[in-house]
Amino acid sequence: DIPAESVYGRLFVTAGTAVGVVAEELTPIGPAYRIWPESAPLRNGITVSLPWPESGDRGEGLGVYRKRGRSWRWVPATRGGDSIRFETSKLGTFQLMVDTTPPAVKFRAPSRSGAVRSRTPEIKIFIDDKGSGISGWSAGYNGEWLLMVYDPEQDLLTWERDVSLASGSGELLVRVTDNAGNETVRSMQLTVDRKSVV
Repeated sequence: DIPAESVYGRLFVTAGTAVGVVAEELTPIGPAYRIWPESAPLRNGITVSLPWPESGDRGEGLGVYRKRGRSWRWVPATRGGDSIRFETSKLGTFQLMVDTTPPAVKFRAPSRSGAVRSRTPEIKIFIDDKGSGISGWSAGYNGEWLLMVYDPEQDLLTWERDVSLASGSGELLVRVTDNAGNETVRSMQLTVDRKSVV
């Protein structure tokens, strides 16, 4: 569905199936679809409906992806009775794929011992998802929410040190989800020195 106000002048669009490319952590379902010319300028987004695959697979983690260079980028979509719909401002190759791999989560700081000498220690957590991409995250210490900042270029969550942690032992809990709904939960025991400074 391409509204007249979405294009500059006249645009001839061709659509058809294409050879999909297997992506890391993603499983293709059905054929890929190419809508071109890929370089066509669009003023506004257009709506595309892809048919459900003949396999009937509509399970968890199924979504639409757009080919971008050698990788695939997740596209927000709405499921319907006989199709899955999405809006895009760029033409190209699209594919239904399933992501069942949860995000990778690794503590970078503090050290594995968990012993810290400050009530506002450095907390850095590596998070990555090569499938549908990171959609959300949260972190807490003994149930108290911690303000984290996500740097997608570094794949790093960093604590803003906005509160002081209680001295003694406690649990640092991190929860990360991807766009397909997969979730990873990691925890680490911290020991905040009772003589530590803020």
